[in-house]
Formats: sequence, structure tokens, C-alpha cells
Amino acid sequence: MNRHFALLTGLLICCCVPKNDVTARTMRGIGRASCRERAWGGDFPLLISGTGNILPEQTIRYAPNGDQAGKSNAAPEPATAGGTHIRSPRKSKAALPAIATGALLLLAAVSLAFRQKHLIKQLRTQHAQTCARLHELSEQLAASSLRHETATRALSQANTIKDKYLRYYMQRSTFYINKLERHRTHLYKTALSFGQERLLRELRSPTPIEQEYKSFFHEFDRVFLSLYPDFVEKANALLRDGEQMKTPGLNTEFRLLAVIRLGITGNSEIAQFLHISINTVYTYRNRLRNAAKCPPAEFERRIMEIV
Repeated sequence: MNRHFALLTGLLICCCVPKNDVTARTMRGIGRASCRERAWGGDFPLLISGTGNILPEQTIRYAPNGDQAGKSNAAPEPATAGGTHIRSPRKSKAALPAIATGALLLLAAVSLAFRQKHLIKQLRTQHAQTCARLHELSEQLAASSLRHETATRALSQANTIKDKYLRYYMQRSTFYINKLERHRTHLYKTALSFGQERLLRELRSPTPIEQEYKSFFHEFDRVFLSLYPDFVEKANALLRDGEQMKTPGLNTEFRLLAVIRLGITGNSEIAQFLHISINTVYTYRNRLRNAAKCPPAEFERRIMEIV
């Protein structure tokens, strides 16, 4: 923009030069002939070529009385030199406002063009920022969609587990109700057939209870491992070498971890479920926490995160 402004300023200076300024005439390329003008006290015209260039040393001088130098009462004839012509002072003065106006309009047009260019640059910058923001929002939306899909799968899996456990609970409840009814009938027949002494002996025997717990734990292990087939492997990964379980099923300690995975965390509740004492539950839990690779306080939380 500075270059165009300098060109326009130079054009204005050349067009608006005062008529008695010798330095300005020299800038126009008038030469030595322009120096004689002071003797006549008049103005001089510009010699302009067909291409718009100023030609030096081609001027017409006028005497103070309005006659041409060397002639009297003769109108000056326009000189031509290969497509050049000489303008009179009045015509040159009349053209100056038009030239100045055109130059100002050109300057205004250039300024407007640069202003529009700056505005376009700002709009492009804003467009790039908007595209970057949209890309960021698109990535956030994709991540949110992935989390939603993961949560949906986890919820579907949880619903499957819930339905399966609900069916299993109803089946086992019905099974034990029927079994209890059969056991009551058996005791009644024993009392009628063998008397009270035989009935008391059967009631004191722990064998039926132990058999029932053994059957219950076997069924519990089967159902739990069908729901969490990788539980043993993932629980072993949390324990140090030498503390891991080698058998494919669940022993008492890993059955305790399975109960914790199901959300039963109280010592008394675990003891009642596993049919062991509270002190035994406390001992098992401390031993497993100390055998973990992670900090003891985080061990059971990671057990509950196994899926």
C-alpha cells in the first residue's frame, strides 16, 4: 500500500506544481528554455506526448502584452512532434481538479481494496477457528458416543446377570421349599415308625446340614463361574506369585472374593453365607489384602471391578 500511495502522491505533486516554481519546472523536465519565462512574466504550457510523458525544452513563451515572443498579434499554433501536442495554460489549469479528483478516487479505491483484503483475512481466520472448534466438538461427541455405547453394553450385561440370578433364586427357593416339605414328611414318618428316640438321633446328626451346604456351594460355584468365567484368572492377576489359586474351581478364600464381588462386604454377612466364623472371615480378608500386588486398601475395590 505504501508503494501505491507514493505513486499517487508523486502524481498529485506533478499535477499541482505552481506556475512560477523553477524547481518544479525542472522536475517536469522543462530544461533551460523555462528559465527565460521570468523575463516575460508569463506562464508556460506543458508539452505532453501521445503517451502522456512530459517533453523537455518544448515550450511556447508569451510576452506580458499577450503576444507570442518574436511575433505580434499572432495566435500561437499548437506544435506537434510525432503525436505530441501543446496545451494552453487555461486548459492545463482546468484539467488539474479532474486529475486530483481521479487520484483521490483511485487512492480511496486502493484503501477500500486493502480494507476488504484485511476483512477477508479476518473472516478466514474466524473460519479456521470455527472449523477447529467443530473438529474438537466432533471428537468430544465421538468420545461421548463411545462411553454411551460402553455403558449400554455394561447395562445390558448387568440386566442379563440380574435376570439369570433372579431365575436361579426363584428356582432354588422353590427347590428348598419342596425339600423342606419332604424332610418334614420324613421326620414325621420316622417318629411314627421308629419312635421318638430314632427321631431325636436324626435331629442331632449334622450330616444332612453339611451335605446341604456342600451341595449349595457346589451350585453357587457353578453359577458364579458361568456368569464370570474369567474371575479366577483376573483375581490371580491381582495377587503375588505363590499366593495364586491353582485349582480351576473356587476354594473358601476365592469363594469369599466371589461373595465380595456380588456386593456382600460385611464380615457377619459373609460368615453367615459361607457358614464359617467371623474370625475366619477376618483372617482370610487380611491375608488376601496383604498378598495383593496393589495397595491393600485398593484390593477389594479392584475385585468388585472384575467383569
